[in-house]
Amino acid sequence: MRPARILFLALPAILGVTPGSPRAQEPVGPRVDVLLPEARVPQRRALAGVRRIVAGIDAPVPIQVVWPEGAEPDRRAVPEGVATSVGDAVGDPHGDRPSEDAFAVFFDADGHEALVEPFDDAVRYHVLDLLAGSMPGRRLHDWIAQVDAAATTSGMRAVLRAAAEDLATRPEHLARVVNRALGCSSELLRDRFLAGLGESLFEAAPRSEDVQALAFRVRDAGGDADGASQAAFAWIESVKGRRDASRALVDVLRASNHDGRYDEVLGFALDMAALADPGAAVLHRLAFEHRLRVGDARGARRAGESYVRALDGDPDALNAFAWKLLTERPYRPAFAGLALRAAEAMTSAFRWETYWRLDTLAMACFEAGRFEEAVRWQERAVELASEEARPRYEERLAAYRAAAAPSPSR
Repeated sequence: MRPARILFLALPAILGVTPGSPRAQEPVGPRVDVLLPEARVPQRRALAGVRRIVAGIDAPVPIQVVWPEGAEPDRRAVPEGVATSVGDAVGDPHGDRPSEDAFAVFFDADGHEALVEPFDDAVRYHVLDLLAGSMPGRRLHDWIAQVDAAATTSGMRAVLRAAAEDLATRPEHLARVVNRALGCSSELLRDRFLAGLGESLFEAAPRSEDVQALAFRVRDAGGDADGASQAAFAWIESVKGRRDASRALVDVLRASNHDGRYDEVLGFALDMAALADPGAAVLHRLAFEHRLRVGDARGARRAGESYVRALDGDPDALNAFAWKLLTERPYRPAFAGLALRAAEAMTSAFRWETYWRLDTLAMACFEAGRFEEAVRWQERAVELASEEARPRYEERLAAYRAAAAPSPSR
C-alpha cells in the first residue's frame, strides 16, 4: 500500500445533510469506499465528478462516496497510514499530490485494506482488477508495457491482437491499451482489425472516455466524420469538469480538424475546457481564434474578453494581443473595443510604462475614437522612445493631434 497525503474538510452543506442525520450503515466487506478530501472551489463540481465516476463502475460489491471524519451520514475512520493533514508527510515520496484527489480504499471479505490510491481513471481500472481477484492493475499495465516495448508497428499489432483476447471482458482496459499504441504509431489507424475493435468496444462501453477516444480516432481515420463527432461529443461529456482530460481532448480534436469537419464539436470542447480551467489563458486564446475562423464574431469577442481576464495583468502578453488586434488582418478594425480593453489592462501591472506599451495604448485609444487620450499617451511614448523609434512615434502623434483638433467653424 502506498501512503498518500490527504486533506480533510467536513462540508455538510455541500452534501445536503443536516446535523443529527442518521449515520450511514457500514457495509460488510468486501467493499470500496471512496474518500473525499477537501473539496476546492467549486466544491459542488468536484463532488459531482467523483460521484459520476463511482456511478459508472459496474461492480459486484458496494461502492460508496464518504467524507472522512466529519460529515454525517457519510463518514468513516481514516485508514491507517493515510496522512490527515498537510503537515503529515508519513514518508510519502509523492507528498506533493494535489489535495483535490479522492481516494479509493478496497476492503476484502475480512475487512483488510487492499488499496489506497488517488481515485481517478487509473484507479477505476485498479478497483475493477481487485474485484476480479488479480493484483492492482497488473494485467492492464503488463499489456501497456508490452506496447511500449514493441519496436515496430507490426509488433504492436501482434500485441494488440493478443490483448484483445485477454481483455475481451474489459473494454475500458483494452481501449486504454489501444490508445497507448495509437500514440506510438498512427499507422495503426489504418488497421481494419482496430476499426472493427473500436466499434465493438463502443457498443460494449459507450460511457468510457477511453473507449470514446478510441471510437473517435478510428472513425475519423475511416472518414466517418459524423460518427467521429458523435463519439467526440460523448467524450466531452465524460471529461467535463476535469482540467487535464479536457485539455487532452482539445489537443486531439485540433490535430484532427484539418478541413473544419469538427468545427462544431471543437468549439464545444474549447468551451468545456475553459470552464474546467478558467485561468488557462491559452484555451481562451484558442477559443477566440476558433470563433473568429468560423465567422462567430460575437463569440470571438466573448472569448477574447475571457483571454484578457485570464492574462491577469501580464503586460507583455496583453500588449502583444492588443497590437495584433490593432494592426493585423482579419482582426482590425473589428476588434477595436477588445484591443482597448487589453491595452488598458496593461496599466494595472507594475512599471508598465515602456514606450512600446504606451504606443499600443495610444493607438487603441485612437481606434476607439478617444483622440485626446491618444494624444496624451503618445506624447509620453515619444518622451521615452529610443532614437530609432522616435520618428515613427512622432508621425503617429501628429495624426492623433490632427484628429483631436476641433473642427474649424463654418
